[in-house]
Amino acid sequence: RTTWDSFARTDLVDPGQGRPYELYIDGAAGSVMPPAGDLTLLRTDIGFFPFATNQPKQVLVVGPGGGLDVWFALNGRAQSVTAVEINPASVDLVNELAAYHGDLYHQPRVRVLVDEGRSVLRREDRRYDLIYLSQVVTLAAERSGYALTENTIYTVEAFSDYLAHLQPGGQIALKLYDELTLTRALVTAASALRQTRGISEAEAMAHLAVFLDPNADPPVPLLIIQAEPFAPGDAQAYADVASRVGFTPLFVPGVTASPALAGLMSGQTSLADLIAASASDISPTTDDRPFFYQFERGVPQRLQPLLWGMGGLLVGLVVGWLVGWRVGWFDGADGDKTARWMPIYFAALGAGFMMVEMALIQQTRLFLGHPTPAVTTILGVLLIGGGIGSGWAGRWPDAAKPGRLIGVLLIIVALVVIWLMVWPWMSGGFRAAPTGGRMVVATAGVLPLALLLGIPFPLGLWFAGRFDHGDRHVALAWAVNGVMTVAGSAAAVTLAMLAGFSWVLLAGAGMYGVAAAVAYLFRDNPLVERD
Repeated sequence: RTTWDSFARTDLVDPGQGRPYELYIDGAAGSVMPPAGDLTLLRTDIGFFPFATNQPKQVLVVGPGGGLDVWFALNGRAQSVTAVEINPASVDLVNELAAYHGDLYHQPRVRVLVDEGRSVLRREDRRYDLIYLSQVVTLAAERSGYALTENTIYTVEAFSDYLAHLQPGGQIALKLYDELTLTRALVTAASALRQTRGISEAEAMAHLAVFLDPNADPPVPLLIIQAEPFAPGDAQAYADVASRVGFTPLFVPGVTASPALAGLMSGQTSLADLIAASASDISPTTDDRPFFYQFERGVPQRLQPLLWGMGGLLVGLVVGWLVGWRVGWFDGADGDKTARWMPIYFAALGAGFMMVEMALIQQTRLFLGHPTPAVTTILGVLLIGGGIGSGWAGRWPDAAKPGRLIGVLLIIVALVVIWLMVWPWMSGGFRAAPTGGRMVVATAGVLPLALLLGIPFPLGLWFAGRFDHGDRHVALAWAVNGVMTVAGSAAAVTLAMLAGFSWVLLAGAGMYGVAAAVAYLFRDNPLVERD
């Protein structure tokens, strides 16, 4: 069965041959729906290991998918299970097949929330014995499809949130994809431990353990992060149990370690050394740069054709602009040459607006708790606020427009910088508010900027229309602005991957600064009636 909604396409698949049903999101991110009464998975799936060994009473499952993780918790005798699923269609499909799996989501010990895991953690004052995350994709090709996707559940800040909501002796367990995702998660978790606990990298490694299921195809790793360092006796017991049930202990503090991780444990090497020695990018991901599945160094290969195409188009625009400049295409009848700068102005607006828009959506997404309200709220505020700002600017006296346009553009630059400084404090103070309240806070934060963002484009068109050959300049303005919105989107994604969304926002502010510099040329220019 297949369902579509604003979040994703969700497929429920029967693989046949007596295997459990599988649930897929957008053709990947597969998860298992466990059949009632079949205990085979308890003996063979490494995901059950942290439930069997630590026997947690209070469990948080982030992304339960088809319900297997909730099933693990119930069979591990957890007293309370909170399952947070971001995809509402997954929850609906699991509930529709209640007879197949024994109605997992309506058990007395289970609470299911349709929300974003970290958003729930930040709003609720609860602590857990185990925070469990499982997002195994069996095919490397499927994993690569998420390379350009933001993922804020595997960032330094995310691990800090998880650690802050653990009971004494509590654990975080991550069932991962392969060696690359394991290594990046380990580096990110160690960085979070170092920052939150004020400990060294070697001390952070004492909180970590890694196990591998060699019988899975491909082999599946499990990373465990413990609130306190593993005691020597506990570490040996974990390693012994893993070996007895057919799993391989890859790293257990004081028991076994690969040469690279042994060097980290002893302090002879650092995380920076491990990152530098890797052919892939395994640096810790952050909320500002949350591309957990992007392992290529530099510009991602999947983006390069788009960037080359955009680059060729931009070269064509620049060449056309220079030719037009040379032959006097922009010159007025009285020799005025100010109009030649109009393409630069509209190019800066197109790229700048897309950069600001994309960065604002990303930075409010975690606060609002779900991608859909984040997109609809920010886009709605930008469109409505921009429309109001445009109408307001249309009522200005003609003589005041040049000076006010420069002021508006400079205020936009200032507001972007202020947003970067104020939003973390603003969102942190209201993160416990209900969804409606958080949407109001996000709207209040973005609206002043949205009102001003709606002004520069219509005022620019007004200027373009007042120059000699105004129709020509207005048509060119629309064309250049349209091209640059596409180019700005590609540039924003690339810059976010290389440097982070804060730099995307600053780059957008820089584009509005360029537009202000061009608008400065208009301030004393005599406005000529259109032909």
